[in-house]
Amino acid sequence: MTLMTILRRVATTRWGTVLFFLALVFSAVSACSKEGAGPAAKGAAVRGPGDAATAPKTYPHAFSQMATWDDGLSEMSYYDAVDTIYGKPRHYIRMMLLNREWLNPVQRVKAEHPVLSASGKGAAASIPVFKLNIIEQIPTQNYNYRYMVTVFLNRGTLEPEKLAASSQEWCGTTFKEFQWLPDGLKVRGFSYFEGEGDRQWSLPARPVVYPAEALFVVARAAAASKEDLSLRVLPPARSTHLVEPIPRDVRLEVAKETQSVRMPFGTFTGRRVTVTGAGKHGPTEFTVETAPPYRLLTYRGPGGLTLSLRYQERRAYWDRSKPSRFYRQGAAP
Repeated sequence: MTLMTILRRVATTRWGTVLFFLALVFSAVSACSKEGAGPAAKGAAVRGPGDAATAPKTYPHAFSQMATWDDGLSEMSYYDAVDTIYGKPRHYIRMMLLNREWLNPVQRVKAEHPVLSASGKGAAASIPVFKLNIIEQIPTQNYNYRYMVTVFLNRGTLEPEKLAASSQEWCGTTFKEFQWLPDGLKVRGFSYFEGEGDRQWSLPARPVVYPAEALFVVARAAAASKEDLSLRVLPPARSTHLVEPIPRDVRLEVAKETQSVRMPFGTFTGRRVTVTGAGKHGPTEFTVETAPPYRLLTYRGPGGLTLSLRYQERRAYWDRSKPSRFYRQGAAP
């Protein structure tokens, strides 16, 4: 005999009708509370360790969940770049590589064999991330400046997980590492400059602060969703010096109107994303393609840095049998 049958029989008694009604209300409330609860609900974003109950609204599905990212290739973008070093504009090619990966949640490195779900033996699931590499070699009078920044952004929320940055020029090398851990942001820096040396800082886990370099992805996601965002952003890690990680409140404002942008390999429709509140250098501006894959077309940032997309390809750059269509083998920028 089922519970509902018993309740129906009880309902024939004097107080049974009241009890039966209360049971139905309790059953309906229980069903509603279970439906859509937890990360298994439709459209819920899954984070790795250290996730908070609520995350900032920085996850526009239109960008992060595109099937393009799951083709196993890297988006390789080549930009005509101009930056000012030693008081003069320097012209060069900046490369930006973006592809999906998984992050080992314990070692905080690329998971070569990702664990897609936690096992009963206690193995933590790998964290799905975007990996952004920014690679630059900038000529000056007597030697080149070399910068490389790697940013790992959680694919579920676009919140940062890790950053590593290094600079090399003939005077010396500077290295920085940022790790967003459950107990807060840990920053380490190693510089050859006197007065800097080896430094460490700690910041609270919440509110999340973003590295400036993450905006090259977040601005694309904002343009795809056509939604403004308010974030706390750190100074750029791309530098030969150590800079104290003091965040600033900024706002990404997505323009309603679009514009035609002519590039060396075609004409595109773009949308401006302006970052205000970024400091004394004035606003930072991104122009993002209005259609998938929402490519970054142009950029104007602090210190006179400008970017203009010259070419883009999707390629497994780690496969030495597949050459680039932009540069010959042995002559990568």
